[in-house]
Amino acid sequence: MYKNVARANTSELLEKIRRLPLAFIEINGEPRLGIQNLSELARLVPEAVVQFPNQNARVDENTLFNIGLGAMKEILLLQNVLSSELNSLVSRDHETDAIFRAINEKLQREPAQDIRHRLEEAKER
Repeated sequence: MYKNVARANTSELLEKIRRLPLAFIEINGEPRLGIQNLSELARLVPEAVVQFPNQNARVDENTLFNIGLGAMKEILLLQNVLSSELNSLVSRDHETDAIFRAINEKLQREPAQDIRHRLEEAKER
């Protein structure tokens, strides 16, 4: 049974992943995407590096994967917010366009002289 379970701060996890310097590294003759410097990873994401008493260290791939998973969740949340905002802007654009079309249609129906007369009356008030 898990103890002390707390919700992950996905925005913090995204920031950790964003700061990681990724590079293509040749390993056994094959280029792979990775982190070139283990000490840099230990500085930026210390929980993803296991230190041994003999001064050796290794990447805790499960922890790094889960941090990436949390970062991806944050990206999806941000994408949902941006999508909602975009839909709202598109809706407002359609509303504004409909208003301008209605004004234009009204202007097309009314003679220009009648419009000028109404403007003069409005100025006098």
